[in-house]
This record gives sequence, structure tokens and C-alpha cells, in this order.
Amino acid sequence: MFSQFKSDKRFLNQYFLIIIGLFFVANCLLSFFDAPDWEIFLSFIPVFVLLSMPQIQWVVLAWVYAVLVCVFRLDFDIVYLTLIPVAIVTTFILTAIFHSASHSSIQPRWLKRLIGETIGFWQLAAFPLWCIVHVLHHKYSDDTVRDPHPPMDKTYWNFMLNMRKSVASVFSGFYMDLWGKSEESLRNMKEMAIESRVATLLQVIFWFLLLGPQVFTFLFVFSIIFKMLHYAWFNYATHIYTPEGVQIVNLDHGLYKVVNFLAFGLYYHKNHHLRPDLFNPSKFADK
Repeated sequence: MFSQFKSDKRFLNQYFLIIIGLFFVANCLLSFFDAPDWEIFLSFIPVFVLLSMPQIQWVVLAWVYAVLVCVFRLDFDIVYLTLIPVAIVTTFILTAIFHSASHSSIQPRWLKRLIGETIGFWQLAAFPLWCIVHVLHHKYSDDTVRDPHPPMDKTYWNFMLNMRKSVASVFSGFYMDLWGKSEESLRNMKEMAIESRVATLLQVIFWFLLLGPQVFTFLFVFSIIFKMLHYAWFNYATHIYTPEGVQIVNLDHGLYKVVNFLAFGLYYHKNHHLRPDLFNPSKFADK
């Protein structure tokens, strides 16, 4: 996908338009065969809109609002709270598989793309865009200008709150370097931002229609919050800033050991940078 992006300046625009079309049709079919309660659907519109925004503050607000709707407007059952730990565990596992799908550690290629797209739809992460950004991370690891998410000397919360902004800035800079800072490039980037937002909105509505409001709230929406917190922590904890430079480390103590067991050695990140083709980097001898 990185090579396609480098050879076609509208590769991502076309991708988002395809996703918009697919999920528009899927949502129409779901509504036709199993019509939702439109009163509840309308009450969740603020959640749909907030989830289509990339900042975690809005996603948290979306979850709080959705919880209030579930508790006060629907027949809430405390059993739905058990979906929160399910969301946490599955996020660890899906993150590891999604990460591997962006490399050559899942074969054949069509299966890697299918798995990556499916998990990307669940995590509201466009797989091709994620792959492009991840290539830049490996190519320019911890470069303060060209790495999409360098740790530098930030606190975790500062790093987490600004991670999306940093990724967008580095991607935009790379796009302009690749295709030139022209009116056409600027127009493509603006269209891409709008198309991405619409595609995300339609994916959110799809999961609401498919799961129903309670499972949507306590499994899907919470998993998006935890995913954002975890992705930031994963990058922050495994790239240790020191005055002499950044050290990429393996982590396998305490809770990390549990996560590594569940998520195929996810926190063996030093090993991953040495051998990105391995599905389970904990199997690499250099630890």
C-alpha cells in the first residue's frame, strides 16, 4: 500500500470514497432488514458525530453521553458492564494482530489485507493510512521531525493528547514532500480529511445498527477509548527518552507479561524493530 500511495496521489482519496460507498450500502441494508428504534437512533446522533472526531476528549465525551442515554432511556442491565473488560482484552489482541498485518508477518497478502481492514473498521483506523504512517515510524524512528509519534521528553498525557496531531502533521508534511506543495495537493488533503471523517461516521453508525445501543456503548465505544490510550502508552513506554537519545526496549514484567501472553509478544518492541517480519517478536533470540 505504501508503494501505491507513492505512485498515486489520490490513492487514499479513492480508498475513503470506496469505504463511504460500502458502508452507506451496508447501513441501508441493516436499516431495511432490521429497522432500528428511530427515537433511540436520533438520541445517539451526538455520539456518532463525536466519535468521528480524532481527539480523545470528544471520544470520552461520546462515551459518557452514550452511557447516560443507556442508563436513563433504555432498559439498562448491569451485565453490560462486563463488556468493559472484554473490550480491554480484545483491544490488546486485536492491536497486536493489526500491527502484524501492517508488516509481512501475516501471509498470504490477501489475508493480511482482509484482517487489517476488518480490525481497522472495528478500531476506526483506516488500514492503508495506518500502514503508511507505520512505515514512516520504522523508517524514521524517534526522529523529532519525521517520526509520526516521537516520545521526546513529554509526559505520557502530553504525548497522548498530541499524538493524533503529530501523526497528522508528519503525514501532511510527507505528502507535500512527495507530491509538492501545490493547490492540487492542498485540495487533495482537504478532501481526504472530509472523506475520512464521513467514512468514520458511517462505520460508527454501522456498528450501532449491528450491535444495538447497549453493546455499542459498553463494548465498541469503550474499546475506542481504550485503544487510543493503549496505542499512546505502547509507543510511549517502548521508546524511552534519555538525554543521550531514545532507547527502544522490550517490556516483559508485571502486567506486560500478561499482555505479551495474550497479544503475541506485543511489548517486545525492540525485537520488533529488529525483526518486523515476526508475528511474535518475543520469539526473537536477541532480547
